Amino acid sequence: MTDRLVIIYHVPRVAAKDREAFIEARRDAILEAALRLFGEGGFDGTSVEAIAREAGLSKGALYLYFESKLAILEELFRRRSLIADIERLAPVFRDRPLAEAIPLLVRTAWRRLRESEDLVRCLLREMPTHPEIARSFLERLLLPANRLFADFLAARLDPAQRAGLHMLAAGRSLLGMVMALFITQEVLGGRELVAISEDEIVATVSRIFLHGVQGGAP
Repeated sequence: MTDRLVIIYHVPRVAAKDREAFIEARRDAILEAALRLFGEGGFDGTSVEAIAREAGLSKGALYLYFESKLAILEELFRRRSLIADIERLAPVFRDRPLAEAIPLLVRTAWRRLRESEDLVRCLLREMPTHPEIARSFLERLLLPANRLFADFLAARLDPAQRAGLHMLAAGRSLLGMVMALFITQEVLGGRELVAISEDEIVATVSRIFLHGVQGGAP
């Protein structure tokens, strides 16, 4: 008898009305455990058994909720994506000038990265030797948010302003500035050498994106 069959036999009985919440709670526990362990030991250095143990489950029980370790990482990508944040900010992009909307997006992205520092550390460690992780990161986390932001940006610029711009590249340049600054400042220890406040980061990145280093203030 396989481990999975043993675990299926021992799955707690849950009332039908509570089953969805029960499954989601189990998935949340697995994801939180995996994020902690990936941040500490990396993707390769973390076994499915370790994730299950950290989540208070057996290995067989974990496979009821995720088919593989990569599937766990991909779900973390999905949940930590900026897509929901950008959709939530849609009225801001539609109703306010870019000089107000862009700083709000930068601040939102910065805080999302701070909440996901363990995941960022894992990505930095694993992407050079795991092209499948790098591709999943691009497909599930970066590109969907990039496309959504590019669409909002294109809708706010007139044809003359859009001329010569690739909107995906324009959108990615903003997210790229935020990501690069976060990695150097928060992950690699830059803040211990030069302290930069969140407000200064938001203002500087927003100004450079909107006007360039030689442009006027927003």
